[in-house]
Amino acid sequence: MIFVVILTVAPFFVIIFLRWNARRLEEEKFKAMNGALYTNIKTNPNRPDQYCFNAAFLIRRVIYALSINELIFYFIEENSTVLLLNVFLQVIMSGALITYVAKCHPFEELRDNYIEMFNETTIFILFVIPLAALIVDESILGPNQRILLGYVLIGILLLNLGVNYLIFILHLLY
Repeated sequence: MIFVVILTVAPFFVIIFLRWNARRLEEEKFKAMNGALYTNIKTNPNRPDQYCFNAAFLIRRVIYALSINELIFYFIEENSTVLLLNVFLQVIMSGALITYVAKCHPFEELRDNYIEMFNETTIFILFVIPLAALIVDESILGPNQRILLGYVLIGILLLNLGVNYLIFILHLLY
């Protein structure tokens, strides 16, 4: 239980730490020890919302870790309901992260904001399609259609990987 509390509180400490120490990035010792936390993140002291990306990322990972270990919906006994709630929770988190990046543009380079929105949109789609398949009745979406849906999900994932590899290669070349 203590571990769950620590995991839950940690992202908020990250926000406080990043915001509190942003001005110390000028100090060589501090930058050497903690500079990686600020990598490619805007450090405008007038925009505290830009420091939240790392914390939002951590919160999402904590919720995902807790949900796959059945620590969030442990009181529900039916496995299909727990699965549905976990996928729905991830859809909400993905949508929130897309909205956050679109609104706050936390990265220094605009390109990185677009890449993050593209990746989050892919994750959102990869969760929404199975969520719809879980909700839909077998008479509407039969076994063959579910298999085809699986191939569509694999195609979306491969498209995302291809675009990210292409961006990486172009970044190395130029």
